[in-house]
Amino acid sequence: MNSFKINLFNKEIINKFAEDVPNIYMKYYENIRNALELIQNYDYLNSFFEKKDKKIYKNNEFLKCLDEIKNHNLKVSCIILTKNEEQYIEECLKSIENCFDEIVIIDTGSTDNTISKILQLNISTVNIYSFEWVDDFSSARNFGISKAKSDCIFFIDADECLEKTSYEQLHDILNIFYFFPYKERLVLSPSIIDLQTGQHHINVHRIFFKNNFLKYYGRVHEEIRSNHGKIINLYLKINIIHKGYMYDRMINKDKINRNLFLLEKQLCETPDEVRWIYMYVRDGISILDENQLERILINTILIDPKGKININNLKDNEYIFGLLTCLCMIYLRKNKLSQIENITNIMEMLIPNNSNSFYFKTMARYILSKNELKKLLVSSMQYRKNNFNAQIGMINDEGYHIDYLIGIILFDLYEFDSAEKYFAFLENKFKYSEFDIYIKKYRKMLKK
Repeated sequence: MNSFKINLFNKEIINKFAEDVPNIYMKYYENIRNALELIQNYDYLNSFFEKKDKKIYKNNEFLKCLDEIKNHNLKVSCIILTKNEEQYIEECLKSIENCFDEIVIIDTGSTDNTISKILQLNISTVNIYSFEWVDDFSSARNFGISKAKSDCIFFIDADECLEKTSYEQLHDILNIFYFFPYKERLVLSPSIIDLQTGQHHINVHRIFFKNNFLKYYGRVHEEIRSNHGKIINLYLKINIIHKGYMYDRMINKDKINRNLFLLEKQLCETPDEVRWIYMYVRDGISILDENQLERILINTILIDPKGKININNLKDNEYIFGLLTCLCMIYLRKNKLSQIENITNIMEMLIPNNSNSFYFKTMARYILSKNELKKLLVSSMQYRKNNFNAQIGMINDEGYHIDYLIGIILFDLYEFDSAEKYFAFLENKFKYSEFDIYIKKYRKMLKK
């Protein structure tokens, strides 16, 4: 691979050829420029190339490179894992039927009409393979890769659709990345958009070149790895629409239990891999014993589990921030609010100005303030009870200012029915004063 093809991924160099490209090559030149615009983390890509190599090549060398791209016809296989996907599979296939050179269906044991629906569509590029389920998503995905006949692999889930405008752009960028010098560890991640929430997921590995170095690992929450070095992950402005989340919520508990079962198996095989510990805690945080999860987290996070949680006692791994986030969730539920302040300070050291630590820190302070409000309510009501007939004038001769105080504390604690009773009682008790104005405002808000 010559250095010019490396520079093919340098926007500045590409732009310098704008005036000299003959019309016959203009389309391919523009395709390169458009494809580069799809890369969301372009600075990360440039970090893999030597900064000193800023040489601008002669026009004939550039055209030679365009020739190679023009004459290269990259083939792409789309792989779909299925099991009882009759609700979604038709829409998924219709969104991709004219996009890929082949569509590889790996069915892991459907008992509904998934297969018959696929056959009814009569898409010539579809090849269906049965795979005996072995409690391992990676095995199923790697089996699909082995059946694919193309240069490039594209994974899509059965409950997803490829946005119509995305494929032409995708094909351009794949044609270009065929000349990428590190493609044996290159993985591209499109944007997965939840149709129901609008949420974007940009770190889901879906696209890569077929080779002997890349394969999936993990029984569930599988990830693609290279045995030729660390993955180079590029985010693309290519949209995949995920339509299955709403339905997933209906079967969420079953999914969680399935994931935990597979993760327990994975942890038996690879007990020291922090990724699977993190996934186990994350998936199980809503249904597993909180004390058990806390022990797992402390043992995974800290060098000395009996020591304090501080920056010097943290283990060094890429999931440490996620593990600390899970610990905050546990402590929030267990009302260990004083611990959260310390943990969120550590999270700020790891990732400055992150939204997770801000949320937990603020939520802990909010709960603490609500607890203080509850104490104030109890003391105010007790005071009013014990001093009902012993009031001193100036604010209110009959002590109604204490009732007002109780009313606004109830309001701030969302005890709206009780607050309304107090404010209704106090109506017209403070004629021609600011109390009367505030009471009317509170009652107006309560009526909305």
